[in-house]
Amino acid sequence: MFNAETRLAKERELNKYFTHSTEYELDEYRASAMPQNVKDSLVDIMESPLGDKIRNGVDSTGSKIELTQSLYEESAFQASGNQVYYGDVDTFNARGITMHQTMGTLLAHEIGHTQSYMANYSFVPSPGTNSNENWTVTNAEDIYRAYKGLPLRRNYDN
Repeated sequence: MFNAETRLAKERELNKYFTHSTEYELDEYRASAMPQNVKDSLVDIMESPLGDKIRNGVDSTGSKIELTQSLYEESAFQASGNQVYYGDVDTFNARGITMHQTMGTLLAHEIGHTQSYMANYSFVPSPGTNSNENWTVTNAEDIYRAYKGLPLRRNYDN
């Protein structure tokens, strides 16, 4: 049975694997409370098959994944090293550049680019390449989509 106590325990687990900050000026970040919609999405991701890969990756590298609420929409939903930048999902979807996304699918994809997540694999295509994007769709985002019963993206161009 899922209750408030269970939810609190799941949110506490997030603190072991993630940090949160907000961008206040270009390249200036401050630790901040994680918004509830992001917590909800991460709890869901941690319950999916990605959760064990995130746990294993963070535990093996000793580096938490840092989520940063981006001040600039053009830099939202990107990853660099172990940092994931995110923003408003509706603004992202309004661009019309990919199939409809949720906060969960976007975070699952970007987490798939982090050093801690990629530590689970012996080979990952070079970052910044189309091969790497397709690898991330297959090895992170579509795993989460399948768990949620959402249409699979199958490749980065969708």
